[in-house]
Amino acid sequence: MLSFGFLLVSMLTRPSAAAASASAPRQGPWNVILVVMDAARADHTSLYGYARDTTPALAELGRKGAVFESALAQSDWTLPAFSSIFTGQRPATHGVCMPRDSLSGAQPTLAQLFRERGFQTAAFTAGILDIRRMGLGRGFDSVAAFHRASGMGSMAQALPAALSWLESRSSSPFFIVIHGADVHYPHVCPPDYLTRFAPQGPRPGAGAPGDVNFLQAFDLSGSVDWRRMPSEFIGRVASIKADPQAMARLAADIAAEYDGCMSYGDSQLPALYEAMTKLRLWDNTILVATADHGEELGEHGGFGHASRPLYDEVLHVPLVVWQPGVPGLAGRRIRTPVEEIDLLPTLMELEGWPAPPGAQGRSFRDLLEGATRPATDSGQYSQASLRAIGPRILDLEAYRNGDWKIVRREHRWELFDLAADPKESRSLLDREPGKFMQLAAELMRLKTRP
Repeated sequence: MLSFGFLLVSMLTRPSAAAASASAPRQGPWNVILVVMDAARADHTSLYGYARDTTPALAELGRKGAVFESALAQSDWTLPAFSSIFTGQRPATHGVCMPRDSLSGAQPTLAQLFRERGFQTAAFTAGILDIRRMGLGRGFDSVAAFHRASGMGSMAQALPAALSWLESRSSSPFFIVIHGADVHYPHVCPPDYLTRFAPQGPRPGAGAPGDVNFLQAFDLSGSVDWRRMPSEFIGRVASIKADPQAMARLAADIAAEYDGCMSYGDSQLPALYEAMTKLRLWDNTILVATADHGEELGEHGGFGHASRPLYDEVLHVPLVVWQPGVPGLAGRRIRTPVEEIDLLPTLMELEGWPAPPGAQGRSFRDLLEGATRPATDSGQYSQASLRAIGPRILDLEAYRNGDWKIVRREHRWELFDLAADPKESRSLLDREPGKFMQLAAELMRLKTRP
């Protein structure tokens, strides 16, 4: 039997076409497929060397395209993060920061920019994401949303509909978004995937798969309304927090479920690759695979993402880009940090179009083509604001430049040297006040820059 890897490489590699592309790079317009895996943290994918083989299909794409080692989300939850991807703006600029916020019409979205130039546009989303209510549906000819009664929607729901659309479209170029929420809690996927990395089987009782309230009870930020929290969760969480071994066991169990559902979502991607081969799209289509944000799995005392402090387990997301005809693109590993807001200006430049005036990101086309930038060429900024109990607002920020990063949770600041402490376990705020002041000043300049 032929191996999965061999079959996938066969789908992605067509020697005669590849040779033609390398000798005479094709100019736009390019079709664009944007795949977004909700809540997928980079370090739990095979693409970034994770011990468990959770994402073999994504890893195969990484061997054909460019892999960004340090792609950072703009926020810690879906609404502001997607708004940043679609507009190229930071949350404070596009204004989608609270659960009921909606994007204003002042800044054009990716779909609008493509449709204005004659592209067909479509979005297929799975989960709580309602791009129409958020104001992000502008510019899409077709929008379809999927979810499951037992939890978030799956790539297994969104992708078949997207492939049907691809097969039925006309010959004009297209821009399509495909979104799956397989690893978003509650972790719901077929049993053989859910327990793939947990031989002991699902956890019984409080804290079993689907108990969102149980995970929220670990939220140390105060954004959970404890008055409505089931008493059995409060008691159990208190006892687990007091026992480091119990906390470690729980984190390992939840991570195993998360990894299993990640594997299920990834198992859908070969159908996309096969369809692209069948429809002859590899030579005229840019394929981007990424995530809107990551997920905390117990590293800093909590689980989930929304309202969690902006450590790298929440911000560091996978990013792979395939573009035909770029010499040396296959397997290129790019260490320069980039942000979600960089996607819009990049796609605009690849198409040969100017980015809209309000876009705050920076095109990384030069990095795709092999250029390098100084380690401290520019900083990366993420933020989140959530309405918590009553009128209270929870403010979160993070700023990184090179290997140094500062994190703010309301009035508490931390400073980390990521080269020496990639897990962000030891704040150096007291030992490196000069470095902190430097980064804080850069953060303020960046926040006030148009």
